[in-house]
Amino acid sequence: MRELGDLLAAAGAHREGGRIWSEATRSFSLENGAEAISTCFSEVALHRYEDALEVTEAEPLVAYAASLLAHRPEILSRLRTLAEERLAREGALRIGKEAGLFAARRAPLSEGAGGQ
Repeated sequence: MRELGDLLAAAGAHREGGRIWSEATRSFSLENGAEAISTCFSEVALHRYEDALEVTEAEPLVAYAASLLAHRPEILSRLRTLAEERLAREGALRIGKEAGLFAARRAPLSEGAGGQ
């Protein structure tokens, strides 16, 4: 949801210390998850799901941002203004979503390993 992050940054969320995504979200991602999972599994495959949000009204976007930035009315006000300006200019905001599934499998136990 990079586009939302860009709008929030333009509204001042990063500059003013607003925390948007948690550390856990940044530490495990589609880009690095296979490496982390491969320490426990012999086969790991990533299946991406291409998806996006098409936002046609500012208020649902501002309400979602409010759940991320509680008690930051000045940022939410700027976000509302930026979103309304973009909607007036472009008709809709497209916000890409990075989603996927890791499918993993352990190697079969060799004969004699782990008892009978």
